[in-house]
Amino acid sequence: MSDEPVIGGETDGTDGGGTDETEGRAQTADPESGLAERLREALLAADPDLRADELAGGTADEVRERYA
Repeated sequence: MSDEPVIGGETDGTDGGGTDETEGRAQTADPESGLAERLREALLAADPDLRADELAGGTADEVRERYA
């Protein structure tokens, strides 16, 4: 295998046998916030009279409570 960098890849000085710090952060990101955002987008798309600020919340439960 060559030592040339892969397009879009960054080297961290390791042999590539593990994960780097940014991959670890991406894997530990809060899935609940992503779920809340997808729920908010779906509700806004389904009801044109809703405004995004009416569905504020960091979790899906909070968004649901605001929608109710």
